[in-house]
Amino acid sequence: LYEDPATLAQNLPLLRILTASQAQLRDRGEKIKAVLQQTLPTGFTVDLHASQAQIGSGALPDQGLESLAVRIDHQDPARIRDLAKNLRSLKRPVIGRISKDALWLDMLGAEETDDLVSVLRTADT
Repeated sequence: LYEDPATLAQNLPLLRILTASQAQLRDRGEKIKAVLQQTLPTGFTVDLHASQAQIGSGALPDQGLESLAVRIDHQDPARIRDLAKNLRSLKRPVIGRISKDALWLDMLGAEETDDLVSVLRTADT
């Protein structure tokens, strides 16, 4: 792979994820946002927000990367914690982070967007 640097980002999965454009992240986010707006009960709000993704905890624990996240909010923070728990317990877990009483799904981790959409449609929210 390294002998052909021009195609490295396309063929090396981690590099492909880390070099996703803001347009790609926005496209992923819009798809996920649309599904969540259809499937979440009344009271939840879903929108897109700028985000800082953590690259890693081993070699680069203090390095962040500009990203975009789907932010899910509810007036009752317990509903956010329940939603996060439900998403983690799916057959194919969906992992987000809770910050400022909202659930954030970072789009750098959503490269397989069609699969994620299918999983989210099965969620019992």
